[in-house]
Amino acid sequence: MLINRKISIAPMVAITDEHFRYIIRLLSKKVTLYTPMISAKSIIMGELNTIVKQNPNDSPIAIQIATNCENDAAKAIEILEKNFNFEEYNLNVGCPSSRIQKANYGACLMQNPIQVGKILKAMQKNTNKPISIKHRIGIRHNKKEYQEETYTELKQFVDKIIEYGIKNFIVHARIAILNGYSPEDNHNIPKLKYDFVYQLKKEYKNTFIEINGGIINSNHIETHLSYVDSVMIGRAAAQNPYFVAKISREFLGEKEQIPTRKEILFQMVEYIKEHNKHPTIQTTLRHIMRVTHSQKNARKFRQALTAPFNQNLKNHEILLNAIEHLKEDTLSSNS
Repeated sequence: MLINRKISIAPMVAITDEHFRYIIRLLSKKVTLYTPMISAKSIIMGELNTIVKQNPNDSPIAIQIATNCENDAAKAIEILEKNFNFEEYNLNVGCPSSRIQKANYGACLMQNPIQVGKILKAMQKNTNKPISIKHRIGIRHNKKEYQEETYTELKQFVDKIIEYGIKNFIVHARIAILNGYSPEDNHNIPKLKYDFVYQLKKEYKNTFIEINGGIINSNHIETHLSYVDSVMIGRAAAQNPYFVAKISREFLGEKEQIPTRKEILFQMVEYIKEHNKHPTIQTTLRHIMRVTHSQKNARKFRQALTAPFNQNLKNHEILLNAIEHLKEDTLSSNS
């Protein structure tokens, strides 16, 4: 089944949890959300923490899993189908972190497309919902032995995956260096090769191609959508949730007026009250900092959220105190 969308928010570890997604849903009803990556083994073992937990208004939402085993993949999808309401299942074949590599997950699997294909085939057994793969344009084992990536490598990988019935590709338009680069380096240093992703869509017209990597403004989105089906936004959304509100009105046809920061912050006060016993509610305060990105007194607001005396306050009281540091023009803004 082909995916049908224009914009999604990338799965990001320690960011796209249920609390962050709640904030985004206050600003955009139509953008597709992703959970952070979770291993298939964690799902099978019942470790369905805040990564998997859903909000009532999460939809449209997809979950990203990591695994190197087709049996684990099939079992994980079976569990998710019975207990949750995700509209898409995604396999991570793009994360280059050393921790993920040790488990033989993520980008290192690109060197074994047959195994990736088997995993994706297994994922299809227990669901009729779309299955997608998120991957890089290629991998290199060591930065010292780096050779310029080629489109042929990417094409060969995609050709093999298509043999297993997959038609939904989310492509991070950078190569991944498996050794010698940190995850942050891998998001910044390798050159973006958008033309490789454009060429994929040109050659494989009956596939869904979503582009990811370095997309930080509306002009980028407009350009990419003239070549591919969809764009995936990562750090730009994490840094500034109001960017998501803006592009949802520009590209997704949302008509509702964008809520002001005051409206969002006081809705979050109520959210924290309702979820005060949630084991990860403290992380909500970190996400709320993003709402004041580049605004006046944002630094004072952040400092108030993390002040030492806060240990004697309830979480919603911490937020109320921090709001007092924001000026009215910031609170009334929605851009």
